[in-house]
Amino acid sequence: MRFGWQFFAKISSFTAIFLLFTSNANARVYGEKFCNTPGFHCIKVKGVVKNGVALKSETWESLWPDSRERDIVKKLNRLHNWLFPGTTLAVPDDMNGKTHMDFSPFPKRLEDFSARVLNLLGAVPMPYYIESLGVSYKPIPQLKEKLYIFNPALLAWAVYDASDKLINWGPGLGGKDYCPDIDKKCRTPSGIFEAMAKHGYNYRSNLYPPGCTGEECSWMPYAIKVREDGLSMHGAKWFIGHHASHGCVRLFTADAKWLNQKFVDIKTKEKNGTKVIFLPYPK
Repeated sequence: MRFGWQFFAKISSFTAIFLLFTSNANARVYGEKFCNTPGFHCIKVKGVVKNGVALKSETWESLWPDSRERDIVKKLNRLHNWLFPGTTLAVPDDMNGKTHMDFSPFPKRLEDFSARVLNLLGAVPMPYYIESLGVSYKPIPQLKEKLYIFNPALLAWAVYDASDKLINWGPGLGGKDYCPDIDKKCRTPSGIFEAMAKHGYNYRSNLYPPGCTGEECSWMPYAIKVREDGLSMHGAKWFIGHHASHGCVRLFTADAKWLNQKFVDIKTKEKNGTKVIFLPYPK
């Protein structure tokens, strides 16, 4: 019996998903840092595992039938993939009447941002890992333009409107320390960019995996390009709570759609694109 490349692509995809679930079954997830924090508690996903394979597992929907609460827990833990038994999830003690905005790791206004980071990038990001060092703060002037910020230390992004008010945030995963398939460091580059192009739901990479063509290439729904070499933020099918890309910023697909269609403006001859800031990784 002969098999075409499509068959092996499907097998490889299934194997990758299997390894993703099994290898991360006991891995620490982002939300575990909240387990001993007042106002939060942690649970372990229940299910049946045999020979490293999950035969049965609780789901996001079975644990939190309310979509609003489910959204909070997913974003708090920086996860939205299928749940493997034994995974630890952080859960707020009180979600009554709240949304994910009540659990934002970013300040509500730009004036609360770190002066040190302002000097570093000429912008106004707010990484809490710097706040913990006891860095002094001072008010900063309004930018009077929309702003997108990705903070790899928080595995999260935030957007501010022209009045410097936080209007949304969500999980974001940047580039890995090292990508064996291209034998290079893959961390998302830090700096100030602007939105150059926007793409739709079916958009795919023309670079990864190396040598790919057509549907073999990585799916990048609602991609927003910020650099000529293709550096973008885009939706992702699997979101596993740690940096995992070749350099782009991966988002929940619903968040990528919102940013693409409701927030980001692209650069034209008449106006600049929405300002985009990628912060450096913590040392």
